Amino acid sequence: MIPGATTWNRALANKQLLTAVTSYGIPTLGQGGLLPINPLIHNLTGNPLPALLDLLVVLPDGQQIAMFPTIPLDVPPFPLQLSGIWLPLPQIPASATGKLLKCVVRFRDPVTNAVQDAASTEFVV
Repeated sequence: MIPGATTWNRALANKQLLTAVTSYGIPTLGQGGLLPINPLIHNLTGNPLPALLDLLVVLPDGQQIAMFPTIPLDVPPFPLQLSGIWLPLPQIPASATGKLLKCVVRFRDPVTNAVQDAASTEFVV
């Protein structure tokens, strides 16, 4: 229990790109099904920002399966919200079916390959 107001100073990393992703609850899909997602991409700089977009399925053991090859983008300098995008799922190993999986939207810097931001939503196959 905290008896009164508290203050916590924390320095946050300087982000240039922000992403978020949601789905419709936790969908249960068949092999090769389509996953509905709603991604938000926000370039926090005032200029177009080059980035590499990875769309991945992360299995419970941490293995990553690419949904598409890496996509190079110039992200425009304003927020972009997309609704109802249907992504085709790659083949999911039998050992991961019936378990909670993650669809990850990840942006990387094309020069350093460092992760700029990532977000995920869960689903089951």
